[in-house]
Parts: sequence; C-alpha cells; structure tokens
Amino acid sequence: MGLESLYNSGNNVDVIGRQTDLKVLSLVDRRWHRIAREHLYRDIWVPSDEDFWRRYSLLSRKRSRLDLLRRTLKASQALAYMVRRLHITTGLAIDLKTETSHAARRHAASVSLASIVELCPNLEQLSGYHWLDQCASSAGLLEALARCSGLKQHIWVFGNDDVPDPGPGVMLDCHDGWSQLETLVLCSNGESRLGAGSVSALVQRLPRLQHLMLSGLDRHDFHNGTLLSLPPVKSLRLDHLEGISNQGIEQLSVSRLSISLETLSLVGLELTSLRTLQSLVANAVRLRHFTFVQNTSPEFQPGMESTSSLKGLESQTLEYLHWDASIPGSSTTLVANSIASGRLPALRKVKVPCDYEGAIQSLCRPIARERLTSGDMGLLARFSGSERYERNLRLAQIQAQRRIRECRRQPSFNVVVQDEDQTVSAQYMIGSFIGNVDSKIEYSLEPGVEGSYSALVELQDVLAPKKSYDSIGRKAETEKSVKKERLLDLKMMF
Repeated sequence: MGLESLYNSGNNVDVIGRQTDLKVLSLVDRRWHRIAREHLYRDIWVPSDEDFWRRYSLLSRKRSRLDLLRRTLKASQALAYMVRRLHITTGLAIDLKTETSHAARRHAASVSLASIVELCPNLEQLSGYHWLDQCASSAGLLEALARCSGLKQHIWVFGNDDVPDPGPGVMLDCHDGWSQLETLVLCSNGESRLGAGSVSALVQRLPRLQHLMLSGLDRHDFHNGTLLSLPPVKSLRLDHLEGISNQGIEQLSVSRLSISLETLSLVGLELTSLRTLQSLVANAVRLRHFTFVQNTSPEFQPGMESTSSLKGLESQTLEYLHWDASIPGSSTTLVANSIASGRLPALRKVKVPCDYEGAIQSLCRPIARERLTSGDMGLLARFSGSERYERNLRLAQIQAQRRIRECRRQPSFNVVVQDEDQTVSAQYMIGSFIGNVDSKIEYSLEPGVEGSYSALVELQDVLAPKKSYDSIGRKAETEKSVKKERLLDLKMMF
C-alpha cells in the first residue's frame, strides 16, 4: 500500500500519522474501509499503559489505549485474526524494563502484553521486547507466544546471572509448535550451557527455518561438528563462537549448507586462514551478502602467498561485502586486488572501515565531500601515528574524508586563460579526486542502524527501543516517542 511508505523513513515509522490516515481512509466507503482496516490491524504498535497509576490512584477512570486495544480485539474475533505483527512502542518497552522498585508497573505491562498476544492466534512477529526474568508474568507471555503456531520470528537470550534460563525443555516444547518459524536468534553470554545436541535439536524442529543467528554459545554447545549439522538456510550469522575454527569454516565451504547460503556473517571468530575464506566465498554459489568482522587479519599460510593472493576472492554472485579486520594485514589488499581484477563482477556495495590506505576507496565511485568539525580533527589527531587500532566507524569516515581533501590538493589538470594576443590572463588548478567514476561499486561507511556508532547491526539494536527518561518528563517523552518509533526486525541482523 503506497500510503504506508509515506510514513517510513529508514527504520523510523510515524505511527500516529499512519494510524490517523488509515482511520480516515476507512471512512471513504465500504471497499476502502475493508482495505484500511486490514492494514490498520495487520501491524499494531502496542501503546504503553500510561493511565495505570491514575486508575489505581482513583484520580481518573479514563481507560488507557492499551485497555482499549485489548477490549477491541476481545470483542471482535475478526479483527484479532487480522493481526500479524505486534510492535512494542518505546513507552511500553520502558514499562517492561522498569527497575525492581517499580515491579508493579512491569508486572502490569507484561500481563497486558500477554493478554493481547493470547487474543492474536495468527501472530507472526513480536518485536521490540525480550523478557528479562522468568517470573509469573513473563512466563505467561512465553506461554501465549508458544500457542502462536504461525510465529515466524523469535529470539532466545540466556546466560544472564539475574535472569534464570528458560531451559532446553521449555525451548524444545515451544519449537514443536512453531513449525512456521523462519527467523531464529540464539544468544548467550558463553557461561550458560544448553547441553550437548541442544542446538541441533532446536533447529531441526523448524522445517521452514531460513535465517539463523548463533551468538556467544559455549564451545561445548556449538562447535565445528555442530555447524555441519545445521539445516540449509538462506541467512547465517556466526557471532563470537569459541567452538568454531578455520577447520569448521573449511568444512562449511564444501557442505550442502554453503550451497543454500545467500547471506553469511562471520563476526568475532578470529579466523587466521585467508585460504579458508577464499574457498568459502568461491563455493557459496548463491552468496549475495558477505560480512566478515574480527580484530585480527587472516593471512595465507607460508608458501601459499604467491598463488592464492593472485587468485583473490572470487564470486559471480556477491553483491555486498562488509570486510573489517581492524588490525592491518594482507586481507584488505586481497579484497582490493579482487575488485581490481574483476573477480567480483556482481559487487555493488562495499563497507571496509579497515581501508586505512584508501586502496578500496580508490576503486569505487567517488563519495561526496562532507564537512569535518574540530571534534573530528581532534579524534583523528589522537589516533594519528598510533599503533593502537580500535573499531571506530566515525574515525573511518574521517579518514575517508581526509583522503578526499589530500587528493584535491593534487593537480588533475590546469586551466589556462589567454587573451587575444596570447597573453596568459589567468590560471586555475583543478584538483584531483579519489575513486573511479566508471565504477559500479558504492563505497559505504554508513552505520548498521541510523544513529549508531557501529558499522554492524548489533543485537542490542533490535532487542528493544532505547531512550532515557526521568520521572518528571516521562509522559511527555512517551507521547513524543509514540509518534516516531524505530522499526525493529530480527532480519536486520543478517
């Protein structure tokens, strides 16, 4: 529906504007009423229970929007059946994450959310929230979600000392009922154990699984052998897994899983073999997006530098490449050689914050010149000449802009103006530029999420809306946040 696109700006959604116009559109005639109503209830932004304290203090009997939503869905089963996605607003997310001193508010918000989930039998996605404890209210929400047989996205976060883990038994029971689940995220702090074979058992119960992220799992729960037992998925993100080594990735490159992969992210694995990555990219015949982020730079084994470096990375399908090995090495040069030699013909966008010398920037389309502030120059000065390398996206952006300015100081050609008697009246020097105007590749240094300082979309970016509130300005800030909400989707992780 074209109208909805008017209220989407990147990952931000004008919730109030969207709802208002859909309500107005529903009043035009019966046909538009049916269409607008379907769109209005298909995606619901669940408001906060802002009148909770006023009702209990008897200062007002006015019902909150959360109450009205719950009553509407309960009164009309047809409307409840239309709901496909529930998005948690910033205000409600704050109620759900309130400190222990406000346990009553958190309990009320969790119970209200669970009651709404129970009323939506066709729910496919609940975004913007993951339970922080396993108290009765949170357990009720999990039970409600477990009954949503059409659920398509879910995240398990465990391993927090203050949060009892749900346990493999509970997780397996939920997965037995989620046959339609397409996106799954398993995240741990590495200290919590699921048990041998648990990860394989969890994913094997999901016949429609397409997008899988595994982060921080214990080396005994997920390792090279477990990697080969994963079902064929389109998107896979392996994030800080101690049990995965070069050998596991080498085996992955010749497995059936590599043939199905369209998006692959290797984050924090600290792989050491460039030859392994070459093999992986070459054998993943459907790979379109590849992300490689770690601290150390992978290198070739002694004796293999000459033949392997000449070959470089080779893929006929790769369209997007995010490469960031913060400690300098030969891997960035390998990427540059791969682009220059035409071994990545489908490549259209690269994000290489570790392009310290500008080798890759010079092969891509020139980027626009941007203004640098005194703070930017101060940041650049702190790292200039330092042997310390940190993953700082803003610093990479500043360095790219500095290379643009350095090239502009170098003459590209001179313009000489002569009068009628061939006397030179003026001369102008046209500065050079960095990049290739004929290139089809975009050089990108954009953050993973708008307003973030990371080039990669992190798990914290999609768990819940984040905004600071105080007790005095809470209501005003909440009303403001409801108008503009950030769209959170687990698929952003891939």
